[in-house]
Amino acid sequence: MLVFLDESYEEEGNGKFRYAYAGFGIDERQYRGLTAAVYQAKLLYFQQDQGFSDEERREARKTKILTGDLPERAEMKATKLLTAKQAEHYAQHGNAPGIELSLKLLDALAEAQVTVFGVLATPEKIQAIQNPSLHLPLHFVRLFERIENWMQEQHPDKMAIIVPDTIHEVINLQSLRKNR
Repeated sequence: MLVFLDESYEEEGNGKFRYAYAGFGIDERQYRGLTAAVYQAKLLYFQQDQGFSDEERREARKTKILTGDLPERAEMKATKLLTAKQAEHYAQHGNAPGIELSLKLLDALAEAQVTVFGVLATPEKIQAIQNPSLHLPLHFVRLFERIENWMQEQHPDKMAIIVPDTIHEVINLQSLRKNR
Protein backbone atom coordinates (compact mmCIF):
# COMPACT_ATOMS: atom_id res chain seq x y z
CA MET A 1 0.00 0.00 0.00
CA LEU A 2 1.23 3.47 -0.88
CA VAL A 3 0.37 6.43 1.36
CA PHE A 4 1.02 9.87 -0.14
CA LEU A 5 1.21 12.77 2.31
CA ASP A 6 1.21 16.52 1.81
CA GLU A 7 1.03 19.53 4.08
CA SER A 8 -0.43 22.96 3.66
CA TYR A 9 -0.88 26.00 5.82
CA GLU A 10 -2.11 29.54 5.57
CA GLU A 11 -2.02 32.55 7.80
CA GLU A 12 -5.47 33.54 9.06
CA GLY A 13 -4.54 37.22 9.10
CA ASN A 14 -4.42 37.65 12.86
CA GLY A 15 -0.99 36.07 13.25
CA LYS A 16 -2.45 32.59 13.68
CA PHE A 17 -2.17 29.73 11.22
CA ARG A 18 -4.39 26.98 9.87
CA TYR A 19 -2.44 23.87 9.08
CA ALA A 20 -3.48 20.68 7.31
CA TYR A 21 -1.49 17.48 6.99
CA ALA A 22 -3.32 15.08 4.73
CA GLY A 23 -2.91 12.29 2.27
CA PHE A 24 -4.37 9.19 0.77
CA GLY A 25 -3.68 5.49 0.74
CA ILE A 26 -3.89 3.45 -2.43
CA ASP A 27 -3.20 -0.12 -3.40
CA GLU A 28 -0.08 -0.24 -5.57
CA ARG A 29 -2.05 -2.04 -8.29
CA GLN A 30 -4.43 0.94 -8.57
CA TYR A 31 -1.66 3.56 -8.69
CA ARG A 32 -0.90 3.38 -12.42
CA GLY A 33 -4.57 3.90 -13.34
CA LEU A 34 -4.79 6.90 -11.01
CA THR A 35 -1.67 8.55 -12.43
CA ALA A 36 -2.99 7.99 -15.97
CA ALA A 37 -6.30 9.64 -15.02
CA VAL A 38 -4.49 12.63 -13.49
CA TYR A 39 -2.29 12.97 -16.58
CA GLN A 40 -5.30 12.89 -18.91
CA ALA A 41 -7.15 15.44 -16.74
CA LYS A 42 -4.17 17.80 -16.90
CA LEU A 43 -4.07 17.54 -20.69
CA LEU A 44 -7.82 18.18 -20.86
CA TYR A 45 -8.03 21.18 -18.50
CA PHE A 46 -4.64 22.95 -18.58
CA GLN A 47 -3.32 25.03 -21.45
CA GLN A 48 0.03 26.75 -21.77
CA ASP A 49 -0.55 30.47 -22.36
CA GLN A 50 2.77 31.59 -23.81
CA GLY A 51 2.31 33.97 -26.70
CA PHE A 52 -1.40 34.57 -26.06
CA SER A 53 -2.91 38.00 -26.59
CA ASP A 54 -5.13 39.38 -23.83
CA GLU A 55 -8.21 38.47 -25.87
CA GLU A 56 -6.97 34.89 -26.49
CA ARG A 57 -6.19 34.54 -22.79
CA ARG A 58 -9.66 35.79 -21.80
CA GLU A 59 -11.33 33.39 -24.24
CA ALA A 60 -9.20 30.39 -23.21
CA ARG A 61 -10.01 30.92 -19.51
CA LYS A 62 -13.63 30.00 -20.20
CA THR A 63 -12.71 26.36 -20.73
CA LYS A 64 -9.07 25.96 -19.65
CA ILE A 65 -6.79 26.67 -16.72
CA LEU A 66 -3.89 28.68 -18.07
CA THR A 67 -0.36 27.83 -17.04
CA GLY A 68 3.10 29.03 -17.92
CA ASP A 69 4.28 25.43 -18.03
CA LEU A 70 3.35 22.47 -20.20
CA PRO A 71 -0.07 21.09 -19.19
CA GLU A 72 1.32 17.75 -18.00
CA ARG A 73 3.78 19.58 -15.71
CA ALA A 74 1.25 22.02 -14.23
CA GLU A 75 0.94 21.89 -10.47
CA MET A 76 -2.59 21.51 -9.19
CA LYS A 77 -3.41 23.68 -6.18
CA ALA A 78 -6.84 23.80 -4.59
CA THR A 79 -6.35 27.52 -3.92
CA LYS A 80 -6.24 28.06 -7.69
CA LEU A 81 -8.81 25.48 -8.78
CA LEU A 82 -11.54 26.12 -6.21
CA THR A 83 -11.77 29.89 -6.16
CA ALA A 84 -14.83 32.05 -5.57
CA LYS A 85 -14.59 33.18 -9.21
CA GLN A 86 -14.66 29.55 -10.41
CA ALA A 87 -17.68 28.80 -8.19
CA GLU A 88 -19.51 31.88 -9.45
CA HIS A 89 -18.83 30.96 -13.08
CA TYR A 90 -19.96 27.39 -12.42
CA ALA A 91 -23.20 28.59 -10.80
CA GLN A 92 -23.96 30.98 -13.67
CA HIS A 93 -22.87 28.87 -16.65
CA GLY A 94 -22.78 25.27 -15.42
CA ASN A 95 -19.08 24.96 -16.13
CA ALA A 96 -15.76 26.18 -14.77
CA PRO A 97 -12.49 24.44 -15.57
CA GLY A 98 -11.16 24.47 -12.00
CA ILE A 99 -14.29 22.87 -10.59
CA GLU A 100 -14.63 20.43 -13.48
CA LEU A 101 -11.00 19.34 -13.01
CA SER A 102 -11.58 18.90 -9.27
CA LEU A 103 -14.66 16.76 -9.91
CA LYS A 104 -12.74 14.63 -12.44
CA LEU A 105 -9.95 14.12 -9.90
CA LEU A 106 -12.43 13.12 -7.18
CA ASP A 107 -13.96 10.59 -9.58
CA ALA A 108 -10.48 9.18 -10.31
CA LEU A 109 -9.74 8.88 -6.58
CA ALA A 110 -13.06 7.09 -6.00
CA GLU A 111 -12.44 4.73 -8.91
CA ALA A 112 -8.97 3.91 -7.52
CA GLN A 113 -10.63 3.19 -4.15
CA VAL A 114 -8.32 5.45 -2.16
CA THR A 115 -8.66 6.13 1.54
CA VAL A 116 -8.15 9.74 2.63
CA PHE A 117 -6.46 10.80 5.89
CA GLY A 118 -6.14 14.24 7.41
CA VAL A 119 -5.32 16.25 10.49
CA LEU A 120 -6.09 19.93 11.00
CA ALA A 121 -4.28 22.14 13.49
CA THR A 122 -4.18 25.80 14.51
CA PRO A 123 -0.71 26.31 16.02
CA GLU A 124 0.14 29.59 17.75
CA LYS A 125 3.38 29.91 15.78
CA ILE A 126 4.38 28.39 12.46
CA GLN A 127 7.65 27.19 14.05
CA ALA A 128 5.61 24.70 16.11
CA ILE A 129 4.95 22.68 12.96
CA GLN A 130 8.06 23.43 10.95
CA ASN A 131 10.82 23.06 13.50
CA PRO A 132 10.27 19.97 15.66
CA SER A 133 13.07 19.40 18.13
CA LEU A 134 13.42 15.90 19.55
CA HIS A 135 9.98 14.48 18.75
CA LEU A 136 7.41 14.48 15.99
CA PRO A 137 4.74 17.18 16.27
CA LEU A 138 1.41 15.88 17.56
CA HIS A 139 -0.36 16.27 14.18
CA PHE A 140 2.19 13.91 12.58
CA VAL A 141 1.64 11.38 15.36
CA ARG A 142 -2.15 11.56 14.97
CA LEU A 143 -1.98 11.14 11.20
CA PHE A 144 0.36 8.16 11.50
CA GLU A 145 -2.03 6.61 14.06
CA ARG A 146 -4.87 6.89 11.53
CA ILE A 147 -2.73 5.25 8.86
CA GLU A 148 -1.67 2.48 11.22
CA ASN A 149 -5.30 1.78 12.23
CA TRP A 150 -6.36 1.69 8.57
CA MET A 151 -3.61 -0.78 7.74
CA GLN A 152 -4.46 -3.03 10.71
CA GLU A 153 -8.19 -3.00 9.92
CA GLN A 154 -8.18 -3.10 6.12
CA HIS A 155 -4.81 -4.53 5.08
CA PRO A 156 -3.32 -6.49 8.00
CA ASP A 157 -1.16 -8.64 5.70
CA LYS A 158 0.45 -5.65 3.90
CA MET A 159 2.87 -2.86 4.71
CA ALA A 160 2.39 0.86 4.10
CA ILE A 161 5.00 2.79 2.19
CA ILE A 162 4.82 6.45 3.24
CA VAL A 163 5.58 8.92 0.43
CA PRO A 164 5.86 12.48 1.82
CA ASP A 165 5.73 15.52 -0.43
CA THR A 166 9.07 17.28 -0.06
CA ILE A 167 8.74 19.71 -2.97
CA HIS A 168 7.92 22.63 -0.68
CA GLU A 169 10.78 22.02 1.76
CA VAL A 170 12.77 25.04 0.56
CA ILE A 171 9.71 27.30 0.68
CA ASN A 172 8.98 26.14 4.24
CA LEU A 173 12.54 26.89 5.33
CA GLN A 174 12.36 30.36 3.81
CA SER A 175 9.05 31.00 5.56
CA LEU A 176 10.47 29.77 8.85
CA ARG A 177 13.37 32.23 8.60
CA LYS A 178 11.01 35.07 7.66
CA ASN A 179 8.65 34.41 10.61
CA ARG A 180 11.35 34.32 13.31
